[in-house]
Amino acid sequence: MDIKKWYRNPTNWGWILTVIITVLTAAYFIVKYDRFEKLLDDPNNVGDFLAGTAGTVALIWLIVGYFLQREELHNNTTALKSQKDELEKQVEAMNMLAQATADNVEATRVISEVYQKQFDRENNEKMEKVRPKFLGASHAGNSMRITVMQNEISNVEYSSIIDGQLHETNKIAYVPLKGKLTFIYPEDFFELNGTLEFKVVYSDKLDNRIDEHHAFEKKGGFVKLVKRHKLVRVSG
Repeated sequence: MDIKKWYRNPTNWGWILTVIITVLTAAYFIVKYDRFEKLLDDPNNVGDFLAGTAGTVALIWLIVGYFLQREELHNNTTALKSQKDELEKQVEAMNMLAQATADNVEATRVISEVYQKQFDRENNEKMEKVRPKFLGASHAGNSMRITVMQNEISNVEYSSIIDGQLHETNKIAYVPLKGKLTFIYPEDFFELNGTLEFKVVYSDKLDNRIDEHHAFEKKGGFVKLVKRHKLVRVSG
């Protein structure tokens, strides 16, 4: 048993003082019995005596209760401080974990961007190798023949677009290398300063579905196919 802890317990001192008062009261009662016989004749005197004795005991336990409450408050304060310190450590650990997670996410994002750029570059290079080239080679009257160069194409839908409106659509299952696509447009179209476009949707060797737009232009009496201005990968 821890002697210091036992001495510091207010309850133990309360019982000790209660026993001492009880023993002293009993001893006094025995020694002064002849006087107590006279007191017993008057109930008021008996009540006063017992009230004084009980009041002393009550005061002792009131003081004991005060010290017990103070000790309990001290223990609660210590426990709350320990909880506060523990919570601060948990918050610090969570902040470190959140920072580490954010760093990992950022690193993953950077790596993903690098791989995505590499993938896009390789994919674009691969598509360029299989993408056909369209050349405006000849025209007669109000028709234009476009030559398919570099690669053959399949599942072809090609149209002429006049002043932004779809004019004519043709379909063909397969166009070999150096094959021709024929477009019809108004004979006096370019004299009217209109705009003429060539649209072709096709599948390349990799089964990518491509939507390509080109513009026609008249120079020196000839209608030519100029630089493309739209290339959209529809599927693949």
